[in-house]
Amino acid sequence: MNYVEPAKPGPGWRWLESTRRLQEDVFGQDLSPSDPDDFADAIMENHTALVVELGEFMNEVGWKTWSTPRGWVRRDAAVGELVDAAHFLANLLVRLSVTDDEWEERYRRKQEINRQRQTNGYDARRKCPGCHRAYDDPGVTCTDQRALVGPDGGVDGPVTETFHSAWCDVERRVY
Repeated sequence: MNYVEPAKPGPGWRWLESTRRLQEDVFGQDLSPSDPDDFADAIMENHTALVVELGEFMNEVGWKTWSTPRGWVRRDAAVGELVDAAHFLANLLVRLSVTDDEWEERYRRKQEINRQRQTNGYDARRKCPGCHRAYDDPGVTCTDQRALVGPDGGVDGPVTETFHSAWCDVERRVY
């Protein structure tokens, strides 16, 4: 059965809403995560398919440092593989009940964070040692705790050592 989302007038196509309808109406998927095993299976299957499609994309571009020529691309095939990858990414997002509006807002916020990181000199090593997330990522509530300690153990006066720890809110412990 060929299914093509009908074009609608309005501000734009709703990628995730269209994917949700495709999964429910055409493939008969129950997207409510009521059964933990079904939910885990769907996440695993879509993640695996996403990774495979990204691998297939890599076969359509000349990226290998040990091979010549490099830098070639079979554009139509490469874009097709990325469309396939986007399908499985959308399936994962729909399984997590992400809406088009939430996706757009979070994607824009992440772009702004990336702009700030480039402007301010991003240090990819400054991440929580527990959950390994960047402290400035949205939703991260872990804290990097640095203090300069003087000879008497206080924070006033000359510095003799640097004390560094981190609170991981995911693991609920200090590192």
